[in-house]
Amino acid sequence: MLGGTSSCNVNYYPQGIGTNEATYGMYYLKHPDSVKAVTCTDGPQDRVAWLVNMLNGDSLIFGDSVDIFVTSGHGSPTSWMLHYGTPNLEGYFRSNGIGHLYGDQYSGPDIDIISPHAKIYFGLGNCDIGQINNTGCMAPAWIRNGGAYFYTGYVINEGASSYQHGSTKAYFCLQDHYSWPTAFMLGNCCFVFDLANSTPGIGSPPDLNGSALYGDPAIDARIPEEGVYDTLLYTKELIVHEGVERDTITFKITMNKLGKPGFTSKWGYRSPICLFPFRIDPDSIEIIDTNADTSVIMDNFVLMYIWHQGQADLPAGTERWVTFTAKVVGVVEKEIALSFPGRAVILENFPNPFSNHTTLRFFLNKSTKINLKVYDQSGRLVKTLINDCVMDAGYGEIEWDGCDVQGRELSSGVYFYRLASEAVTQ
Repeated sequence: MLGGTSSCNVNYYPQGIGTNEATYGMYYLKHPDSVKAVTCTDGPQDRVAWLVNMLNGDSLIFGDSVDIFVTSGHGSPTSWMLHYGTPNLEGYFRSNGIGHLYGDQYSGPDIDIISPHAKIYFGLGNCDIGQINNTGCMAPAWIRNGGAYFYTGYVINEGASSYQHGSTKAYFCLQDHYSWPTAFMLGNCCFVFDLANSTPGIGSPPDLNGSALYGDPAIDARIPEEGVYDTLLYTKELIVHEGVERDTITFKITMNKLGKPGFTSKWGYRSPICLFPFRIDPDSIEIIDTNADTSVIMDNFVLMYIWHQGQADLPAGTERWVTFTAKVVGVVEKEIALSFPGRAVILENFPNPFSNHTTLRFFLNKSTKINLKVYDQSGRLVKTLINDCVMDAGYGEIEWDGCDVQGRELSSGVYFYRLASEAVTQ
């Protein structure tokens, strides 16, 4: 994590550097073996060169590449002003008319930003930085030259009553570890609920549909469960008991510490939410037990409204839950067969992320010989799970324990599985 703002919540990452946009020289170091960050005051007056060098892979304090870069303060479609309020003695990040990305120092030459390492760029509190009016804007420049596989920024003015980006941050690092695109989506779901519910404290936020996310939503970019970081607000569980016609499903959270599991501020906590690894029939939902104030259950997620401003904090160990019955519908074979004739189809693995095992699922329209292999991010084969095996038509699945061909446990990270049949490769 690299933060151009003190609001980056560096404590909630395994390691990182947060900097202060209002106080010269102040920054925060989150070491890999610590829970809290250490505040330092010996940083540079103008952070432009310091941040650019770390983004480019030079002068890294921890020796690792930057995976997420968070900014806040005055912005435009083509610039970010580093010092909040007025420029004073710091410079800018800019993109010019041809989409060239660079750091514009307060005093000194411009410095090119050329950062091929894959990362998330998050304009947490920048106005207009997500607008794309032409090829010279920041968003395409960051994607092309800054290594931004995800670029998230407002396409409108950002202000004191903004809401949406705080939700993304909440579900990405403060209270959950959803992938970046999932956190963005669930944040919008919670936004719609809080607006309709007139949740205390939200006021009249103007930024519903005011932010853009550029990137491939299939990329599973998230904070690893391994590592040391500040305690998440709660632990969540999704428990499914299969029935003959209807399943019984429970979503439960247990507070990890004294806290407020609901809207606290524009960049604070939000209501607990859970994305289902399946689909349910909305017309079949029947709540049979809950201690939540309100539960919203849709075809692919459940949200529990359990705290609002003016109420006491919930102590550590407090449980809130909703139990309901519903018909799990998923994706049926007939629908897949019609959509992908003569195809082999990869389905989402579950759980994802996982700690010691995950189940890889697929669907075949006809009996065929297949191979199923797992690769790391560099494209290196780490394990063959199915090798030239003839499989019957229909659903298939196989469990992977996260180990390579020698049985060695692999390091945490993103892995890809590749299904090859006689007809298609995915």
